[in-house]
Amino acid sequence: MKEDEKAIAAREKEIILLYRSKLRELEEDYASLVKKGDRMTTGDKKKLAKLAEKIERMKEIVGEWERAQETERKNTLYRMCVEIYSQTKGVCEYLKEKSGE
Repeated sequence: MKEDEKAIAAREKEIILLYRSKLRELEEDYASLVKKGDRMTTGDKKKLAKLAEKIERMKEIVGEWERAQETERKNTLYRMCVEIYSQTKGVCEYLKEKSGE
């Protein structure tokens, strides 16, 4: 493996670890919000359920990204992670703010 390829592989691994960390943060936020579920409106409970779906989807994507071999597929999965993370983080922050957290 050339030095450039090694550097790219190391950077990819670093980014995947970053998204694994972001995923853990989202899961912790979600768990905290679930505890406050009885004080949420029906609409917010629906957002919370959607949040759980997005977190699960992000887990799947990160796992697939780790296994991907083709550069184009890795790039697509990376973009999907960025998009899903930004959506889930926004919903998470909204629900945390509403719950007084």
